[in-house]
Amino acid sequence: MKSGYVKEHGIVVDYFGVASHLKTALAIYTKSDEKELADLSAYFRGLDKEIPVLESRFRRLLQLFQDYGIKQIEQFVNQNMVDENEEWELVENCVALGAEVKFRAQFDTCIKAFFDSLDLLFNASMAKEYYVPAKRMGYLLMRMRDWYKDETLDLKWAGAKVRKLIDKYLESQGINPRIPPVMLVSDNFPKTLEAHNRSGKARASEMEHAIRWHIKVNMDKDPALYTLFKEFYRKRGNKFIPPRVHQYASMMGLTIDEIAVLELKSRWASCSDKKRKVNFHWKVMMAPASVIDYLIVHELCHFNHKRHNAEFWNEVDKYYPEYQKQVAWLKVYGTAREV
Repeated sequence: MKSGYVKEHGIVVDYFGVASHLKTALAIYTKSDEKELADLSAYFRGLDKEIPVLESRFRRLLQLFQDYGIKQIEQFVNQNMVDENEEWELVENCVALGAEVKFRAQFDTCIKAFFDSLDLLFNASMAKEYYVPAKRMGYLLMRMRDWYKDETLDLKWAGAKVRKLIDKYLESQGINPRIPPVMLVSDNFPKTLEAHNRSGKARASEMEHAIRWHIKVNMDKDPALYTLFKEFYRKRGNKFIPPRVHQYASMMGLTIDEIAVLELKSRWASCSDKKRKVNFHWKVMMAPASVIDYLIVHELCHFNHKRHNAEFWNEVDKYYPEYQKQVAWLKVYGTAREV
């Protein structure tokens, strides 16, 4: 006999009856129900397969920046950078990469793939570690949109859950993704320029791109504005270009008598052997200095080679070995001279 507390009541469990009812309950499911359950199981197994895809797409996004020299991009997107000034410098370097249309296109493609995978797995516990990187990448995308006035860089395509996550973060950083980029003539432009750029170099670069965009959009509407910008860049070119022309001409054993910065109909630059003259379109002053140097060498090589034959390109390569990068830049911007 048991010592201590003795039960006065008990419950009799009819295990045979439970088993019988369980059999009846299971019989309720039809073949159609079984198929739906099988499909549901397959769906969750499919999610397991999507996790490596999400990780791979995230890594590809990081690799894009690393390939362009941003070695600490992973620390930035995971908010692991300690030095605030270093972080600001990294952001400005990332945004500066967007000066190349090719990079913006690559970034847009990679971030879309990453966000699509994240949206699919959004509520899964393993996806939460990608929330912060997604917000930081979204921030870089919007900074490029605003800097280069490129409204193709938006988040309209993003899934609702990811979009809500990114939008909330952007608004905390003073960026409203639903409002178009602040334009040059806006009263808010100086304030926005100051808020989003720490260095003078970054502010000058964003100002320059804002000017380019304003010229592109308003040139036909305002002839006076066109004349104003034309004179500004022409005067700037007359100071910047001649010393560089004479420097390269001296290296090549050439003498140039006249250098002009003016409006050319369909070329970036031209030359005249008889007059020993080189002409440059005033819009070249909106191109990088490396592109201007290439154009100078290109035109000077024409004094020895009239055609674009092998001898011509060999001489270009001799005096400007990285000319192919500048040719690629001109192919992107040169058709309509929208530099």
